[in-house]
Amino acid sequence: MGSGLALVSAYVLAGELAAARGDHRVAFERYEEGMREYAVGCQKMGDGVAKLTVPGNRALATLLSRYDKVMPYLPGKNMASKIARKIAEHITLRDYRERARR
Repeated sequence: MGSGLALVSAYVLAGELAAARGDHRVAFERYEEGMREYAVGCQKMGDGVAKLTVPGNRALATLLSRYDKVMPYLPGKNMASKIARKIAEHITLRDYRERARR
């Protein structure tokens, strides 16, 4: 989720700066309003993934290692990508071209 968040954030910030004609105070406020919920969702997803990729003990590391080998054969194997897609779709990107021309 980090790369997607970075790209979306850059697009929204650049768009808001252009739309605000360089008034960074206005642009930053609009950016914050537009990005807050999406960023929080991405961070929650990252926290969940971090707990799985950095196991707290040897037993959990062994279990996760074995799980990775059988995961392609289990039901729900695409659950993580479905969750990520749901979070990614949680933001509607604006078309800044018209607002920037005014």
